Amino acid sequence: MKLKGMIFDLDGTLADTMPLCLEAYRRTFRLHLGREFSDPEITAFYGPNDEGIVQRAVPEDWQSALATFLREYAAVHQNCTSAFPGIETALDLLQAKGIRLGIATGKGVHSAKYSIDFLGLAHYFDAMETGSEKGGVKPQLITRIVDSWGFDPGEVAYLGDWPSDVDGSKEAGVVALSAGWAKGSDIEAMRARGPQAVFAQVKEFIAWIETNVEPVTNQTRS
Repeated sequence: MKLKGMIFDLDGTLADTMPLCLEAYRRTFRLHLGREFSDPEITAFYGPNDEGIVQRAVPEDWQSALATFLREYAAVHQNCTSAFPGIETALDLLQAKGIRLGIATGKGVHSAKYSIDFLGLAHYFDAMETGSEKGGVKPQLITRIVDSWGFDPGEVAYLGDWPSDVDGSKEAGVVALSAGWAKGSDIEAMRARGPQAVFAQVKEFIAWIETNVEPVTNQTRS
C-alpha cells in the first residue's frame, strides 16, 4: 500500500486514557455539581471537546470547572504512564518506512498535549488537530492534517477505536483502520462500518504495517 501518512486517534488507540477522562470528569462534576455521575451519564456529554463538555455540564461556572478537569486529568494520568504495549514499535516502524504521523482527536488541546507529552510520544508526530466545543468534527480534523501535508486523502490512513471513526475516515476520503485493543472496544460494530482492516491486538497492526505499507523515499517534513 502506497501510504504517505497515518493519523491516529488518541484515547483508546494510542493509550488507555479513556478511563482517565471518565475519572477526571467524575471528580470535576462531584466538586462543581455536588453529586456522583455514572460512566453513562458522563459519556452522554461526549461529542464536543473538553471545553464543550464542561460548558454543557456546568454552564454557570464552566471556566472554573475546566481548570478543575485539567488539574484532575493530570493527577489521574499517573495511572497511565505509557502507550499501549507495542504502539511505539508500530510508530517506529512507520517512521522507518518514511510515513508521516499525525493525531486527530476529539479531546481538547490542553489534555491532548498533556497526554502526548506525558507518555513520551510527542516526537513521533508532526501534526495534531483537536476537537471542537460545538461537537464531533473528526472528518474536518483529518482533512486539515492531510491538507497540511499536501497529500491526497487516499495516501493517508486513519486509525481509531470507535465505529464513528470509520465513518469519519470515509467522509474525509482516507483509508479507514480500526483499533480494537482497548478494553470494551466493540470490534463487531467497527467491522460493520466496513474499514479496510480491524485489529484486535497491536501486534496485528504491526504485522499489517510490515506486510502492507511500502517505504516512502524523499519525503520531508514541512
